[in-house]
Amino acid sequence: KKTSTTETAHTSMPVLKNTYTSTTYPCWVVELMDKYQDARWSKIDIKSYPIAVCIAGYSSYDFYHRITDKNGTRHLGIFGIREDNLGKCNKEGDPKGKVLDRMSADNYVFESDFVDEVRCLANTVLNSEDTIRFYETLCQPHLVVNVTCPTTNNQSTGVIQVYNPINKDLADRIYIGETDLNDELITGIKKTSTTEMVHTSEAREVTLEHHTRSSTTQKPQTVVDCWDGHKLIVTIILLVMTFLLGTVGYYLMRISKNQIRFQASARYDNNILL
Repeated sequence: KKTSTTETAHTSMPVLKNTYTSTTYPCWVVELMDKYQDARWSKIDIKSYPIAVCIAGYSSYDFYHRITDKNGTRHLGIFGIREDNLGKCNKEGDPKGKVLDRMSADNYVFESDFVDEVRCLANTVLNSEDTIRFYETLCQPHLVVNVTCPTTNNQSTGVIQVYNPINKDLADRIYIGETDLNDELITGIKKTSTTEMVHTSEAREVTLEHHTRSSTTQKPQTVVDCWDGHKLIVTIILLVMTFLLGTVGYYLMRISKNQIRFQASARYDNNILL
C-alpha cells in the first residue's frame, strides 16, 4: 500500500488524544515548530513558542481536534485554526499552495500535514491580536504548568520554557458558551455571596477572639467577657447609689430627730415661762 505524504507526516509522530504526558507533548510541539517552520513562509519567533504550545495544549495536543463555537464557527486542528481563516494560511507565492486549493475546511484535520499546521499557526493564529489576547488570558501562571523543552531555535541556551495548560477543556467550554473569561477559575477571584460574607466575618471574629484568649499562655492576664464587664459596671453603680441613698437617708433622719428635739425643748421652755 502506498502511503501519502499526509499519512506519513501524521503517523511519524503519533498523536493520540488523552494519552499525552505533561512533558512529552509540549516538547513535541516545540520540535514540530523547530522542524517545519520556514524563514520566509512561516517564521515563528522564539518568544511565541510558549503561547503556541499553550494553544496546542487547549486542543489536548490533538491534530484531529474540532470544536464549533456558539456562533457556529469551527476551530480546527491542534492550533484551533478558525475555518474562515484557512484562506490566510499561505502567503502569496507560497510554493506549498493555498490550503483551500488542496482541501476543504471539512477535511482540513484529516488532509493537512505538519507544514500546513505550522503555516496556519504562523500566519493566522499568531498574527491575530484578539486570539493572542484570548489565549494570554487562558495561559496565566495559575492556569498552566511550566515545562522546559530543548529547541534548535534558541542558540543562546538551547532550551525554551513553555506553558502546558492544566484544564485542557477550558477553551472549548468558553467556545461553546458554557463559561467565559470571567470564570473564577480564570480570574482567580472567588465570587462570594452576601450570606457567605456574613458567615466569613463571624468566623474571623471568633478566630480573633480565640487568638486573643490563647495569647494568655505567653503573658497571664484576665480576659473579661464584654457582657460580664457591663454587669460589673452596673453593679458598682448600684452599690454607689445605694451608699449615697443610705447616707442621705441617715442625715435626713438625724435632721428630723433634731427638729423634734428642738420643738420639744421650745414647748418645755414655754411651759416654764407660763
